[in-house]
Amino acid sequence: MPSVDVARVCNSIVCSDLKRSIDSASLLGIDKISFIDHKLREMEMPWGSIVGLKMLPEWWSVVFRILWFSGYSKNSESFKEAKSRAERAALLLESIAEEKGSVLFIGHGMLNRYIAKSLIRNGWKVVRKGGPNYWEFGIFER
Repeated sequence: MPSVDVARVCNSIVCSDLKRSIDSASLLGIDKISFIDHKLREMEMPWGSIVGLKMLPEWWSVVFRILWFSGYSKNSESFKEAKSRAERAALLLESIAEEKGSVLFIGHGMLNRYIAKSLIRNGWKVVRKGGPNYWEFGIFER
């Protein structure tokens, strides 16, 4: 089932406040977003400068993400805080689904993965496993 078809049948639409999330809703044909919140943004990566060390941006991303997993969080939330935020987001999505019957969350990579883990821990079943690529989606049922 294509993303557009899934979006069409959901009773509530939830997005982060990032433009790409809201634009994705528009591309899915969604006229009204039910809930937009900055707490639903992607898990940020720490950053800083290491004097004298030059690498391609892709390598910096890998280095800083590994450092982040290891506890480094300069200029960003910690990994622990980000996981906690994902757990709260999962609870939000659960409550919206309970109230509205279904919810579509248009989110971002790592946050989506940690929300999925929280939903599974909370008793949700994976009907369709989401993937790492753009426009892939997971479906969960309780």
